[in-house]
Amino acid sequence: MTQTPPTLDELLGDHQAYLWSLVAARGGVSLRHESREDLVQGILARALSERGRFRFKGMAEFRGWLALVARSYLADRMDYWASIRRGAGRWIRLTATEQQQEITIRRRPSGPSTVADRKELLVLTQKGIDALPARDRQLVLWYADSLAIEEQARRLGISPESAQRASTRARERLVKTLRLLSQQRPRGG
Repeated sequence: MTQTPPTLDELLGDHQAYLWSLVAARGGVSLRHESREDLVQGILARALSERGRFRFKGMAEFRGWLALVARSYLADRMDYWASIRRGAGRWIRLTATEQQQEITIRRRPSGPSTVADRKELLVLTQKGIDALPARDRQLVLWYADSLAIEEQARRLGISPESAQRASTRARERLVKTLRLLSQQRPRGG
């Protein structure tokens, strides 16, 4: 009588403690911005997205495969946070022109609380941009990169006046989104 191999869902459920320890050991800079739980959930989601190609060949092979999935996911998250850091001037400039409170952050002397505030601002801004529809997201990024309105119009296939209105509306939607997201943030005590 042959035994039915475990399903991917069962295996992942049984290996969550393993993932928690893996994230603690290899989470790196991502752990400064994301909770260990969020990173583990991201790894699980990525593993589940590979369901169609997954074949159980034994526990040792499964753990090796899961470690590869986890390292790949964590590397992607570290790359993501590094790209935000490289683009920090763009995000801060964008939000500083749109929200008065961020101008205050730029004027404060450098120190630990300022660094934390800036990181929080970068994360919040990225979440706000990610929440926008694709066209608004592109317009906001072009604005942040100081792309000429004429070039934006050319890329969109519309008049410069229409591009200007669309860009203004996209930034207004970003500001509204940032306000909503900042209201949802847990307040420190």
